[in-house]
Amino acid sequence: MPKQVLTVVFALVVLAAEALLAQPGPSSPVDPSPVDVWVDGQGRWAVVANHLEGTLALVDLQEGTVTDRQGAGWRPAGVWLAPDATWALCTAFYSGTLHRFRIKQTRLVPQGELHLGFGPRGLAVDAQAQLAYVALELADQVAVVDLKNWKVTARVSVPRWPRWLALSPDGGTLAVGCSGSRRVAVLESSSLRLRFEVPLEGINCGMMHVDAQGHWVYAPWMVYRHNPITPANIRQGWVLASRLGRVDLRRRRRRQVLSLDLRGKGVADPHGVALSQDQQWIVCTSSGTGELLVFRNQELPFGKFSGQGDHMDPALAQDPKRFYRLHLGGRPLAVRFLPGKEQVVVANYLRNSLQVVDVARAQVLREISLGGPEKPSLVRRGEALFYDARRSLDQWYSCHSCHYEGGTNAVVMD
Repeated sequence: MPKQVLTVVFALVVLAAEALLAQPGPSSPVDPSPVDVWVDGQGRWAVVANHLEGTLALVDLQEGTVTDRQGAGWRPAGVWLAPDATWALCTAFYSGTLHRFRIKQTRLVPQGELHLGFGPRGLAVDAQAQLAYVALELADQVAVVDLKNWKVTARVSVPRWPRWLALSPDGGTLAVGCSGSRRVAVLESSSLRLRFEVPLEGINCGMMHVDAQGHWVYAPWMVYRHNPITPANIRQGWVLASRLGRVDLRRRRRRQVLSLDLRGKGVADPHGVALSQDQQWIVCTSSGTGELLVFRNQELPFGKFSGQGDHMDPALAQDPKRFYRLHLGGRPLAVRFLPGKEQVVVANYLRNSLQVVDVARAQVLREISLGGPEKPSLVRRGEALFYDARRSLDQWYSCHSCHYEGGTNAVVMD
């Protein structure tokens, strides 16, 4: 048999083995590994995308219990919950599907799935719950789904690797974070016409949130520079560094950024972002260091380049009334504010839990277990190492920073 054929056969066998191992067996407990969470308009219920377990979970936030979970494809990624908690949506990245559920009392009732293909991840739904916009990362597209008739009505091409997106409150503007092209695309949602693109000059664009006025979309990301990888350059933030940025949705102009890293204590892998209903608080998860970054949204020194440099403005860093870091442990990812409260719900991937945090008091109020094994497996321990930036110099980056979810981050790394 020719060498080339043997190589192809071997590769197919390896891929098949990986696929089988990646699918949980019926007899062994699986880590749920939540990646996204959404809460209803009253702050009573939450739905959670359990990435490795392959389920959507319904959580009673008042009782602190999981009332139901249902299969939601292979590798659930993004979720949405109706304000009245009557139905929910969930994307499945590996399956290429969008799943719909009715919520009856404390149960999730599957209502069908829609095949989209090409790695659906983030989604946004308009205020009337008529249209859903889904980021198709592997197709470089956004799909528009008519929720009433349950069909795809349009697909629009966007820059490479759209992962997360956000819709303005009036439904007129759609912002798409395109990590492969390292930019944010701003579209007119009704016509899907591209208004403009804004370069981020960064990698691994995280989740997105539009402010109440529809003026700015906020997102975290990391900066990568082509400097020699030396201890001095790492500590200066000249290799990898973290940013919280915002893009003006009204007109094309340079994005504004806030440096997140402190001297001697980097952030690493910022992922989720949320603004409180009164716009007084901004929170951002640092998934690589297991922290929640909390800002009072008052006179924050956003700048056109890197704020006050590649480290956080010292005046901000030393003002506990405007900024603090809260250790959560694990790998905190998505974060959502409870309506009308100074409390957030955080999906913690490695802790298999939801954490409810009072940002005004800097306190974890409750941790809600989503299930999973009593002790971490050897594979799980290895996964924790992969996502842990605290093992790098001054905790500036993790393996995941360069190898996003075990893959790549679209730039050439030294």
